[in-house]
Amino acid sequence: MPSVTYTAKRKLVNSLNDEVTLDFDAVEVNPRDEKTEFKEHSYGGAEETTLIRIEEFYQVKTLPTESYDEFQEFLFSVAGGEVFEFDPDFKSTDVGYSPIQVTLDTRSPPSRLRNKPTFWEFNFTVRLVDVIT
Repeated sequence: MPSVTYTAKRKLVNSLNDEVTLDFDAVEVNPRDEKTEFKEHSYGGAEETTLIRIEEFYQVKTLPTESYDEFQEFLFSVAGGEVFEFDPDFKSTDVGYSPIQVTLDTRSPPSRLRNKPTFWEFNFTVRLVDVIT
């Protein structure tokens, strides 16, 4: 069971600046890498590739849930690029494992789909960040 831990920036369910952990059931939590590179070609035909960076992402799709207000609060609270913790497999109880630091990937905005009158599915993508402490 995945989870996110964030600071409430929009008051819908919790008080402002509360640290909130939202556990949810997911249909899929898919990791993917995205490579950014620059290719140059010489007049002689030789190609040179320069690797700029490799970014890691997780695509998340929840099971239908009644927790609409909780998810709205989460999405609104991290939409400005705030760093939050993401536990893709709920392994944080394992020894030596801790949640990862991520931001919401706004290039693929979150979506909400009404499944039944009171159930909602949420899709969102998170990007791993390097946090220097």
